[in-house]
Amino acid sequence: MESSCSSAGGHPTDRRLSRKDMHKLPFIHIPISSLADDVSSESESAEDHDYNTDFTTPPTSDSSPEDCQGEEVEDFRDREYPQLKGKVYLDHGGTTLYAKSLVEEFSADLIANLYGNPHSASTPSALAGHRVDAIRERALRFFNADPEHFDLVFVANATAAIKLVIDCFKDHAASSNTPVWYGYHRDAHTSLVGVRESTKMHRCFTSDEEVDIWINSGGLGGPRARQLGLFAYPGQSNMTGRRLPLSWPGRIRKGFHKAATYTLLDAAALASTAQIDLSDAATAPDFVALSFYKIFGFPNIGALIVRKESAHVLKDRKFFGGGTVEMVISINDTWHAKKDTSIHDRLEDGTLPFHSIFALDHAMN
Repeated sequence: MESSCSSAGGHPTDRRLSRKDMHKLPFIHIPISSLADDVSSESESAEDHDYNTDFTTPPTSDSSPEDCQGEEVEDFRDREYPQLKGKVYLDHGGTTLYAKSLVEEFSADLIANLYGNPHSASTPSALAGHRVDAIRERALRFFNADPEHFDLVFVANATAAIKLVIDCFKDHAASSNTPVWYGYHRDAHTSLVGVRESTKMHRCFTSDEEVDIWINSGGLGGPRARQLGLFAYPGQSNMTGRRLPLSWPGRIRKGFHKAATYTLLDAAALASTAQIDLSDAATAPDFVALSFYKIFGFPNIGALIVRKESAHVLKDRKFFGGGTVEMVISINDTWHAKKDTSIHDRLEDGTLPFHSIFALDHAMN
């Protein structure tokens, strides 16, 4: 069960806040003007695609960032979050609330356009497929992740992203006859703790200082030569709301030489209260797991962001299904050809929740 004990969002929603009080909230402030610039630049890049719908441009509703900039919290709360009227909501760490305009614009999108299964061969299907590709790239840029260095795999939630990583690690280790060593921080969510059950060698780090000592020693007490290492930790503790150092992945990548050791950041809680910045691929985690509903309230999907230089450890996964293969032979032979055009093509089993991905586009708007 997801923990909802994060200290973020723990202020009663019926308190009236003035602008001068806003800096007291425990959130990282992102200038609304910069968000508007991002939306503008992203919409321009969308024009490069050979498709168009009524919803490929920024929304023109009365809930635009520019209109909210000089508005009091209670005013836009009443308009965008009518479900809060007369209520106090203290589970922002579990999921934030969705805005009324998001639901309205998503509904209008589905009513105005005909979308098909991206795996099918038809004009509505091609429209859906092209739009999913554009939203995937836009979601990467939302986290300042350059598509040249990162790929994004759509999954059900952060837990599904974590499970996908360890499943791939186990298959990669089996194919290369390399044992997997797993390390995790004591503040880890249960999904990260559960990974230890898939490995024979695992270690729980009891403090930040213990992790620092381990990194400074070059990995002493971690994976040995000819072993495959994975170190996982949360960007923000679900229990206390404390944020952990984001410098560890870069330091591990630079300082470990005896055994290949990869990093997995559980960013589900952190992304709900801070901007995730993956602009520096050299110091970014190899894998980032997150849930979009914790950021926007809706849709209920997640993502695994993969650093492309580390993607080779995900390519030996044995299971395949849906659209991850080009061809399958079942009679008189057991052969199949996996898709290899991209990381996400190999890892996204079955039909994507493409309607939910379209909702993500409106959420980012």
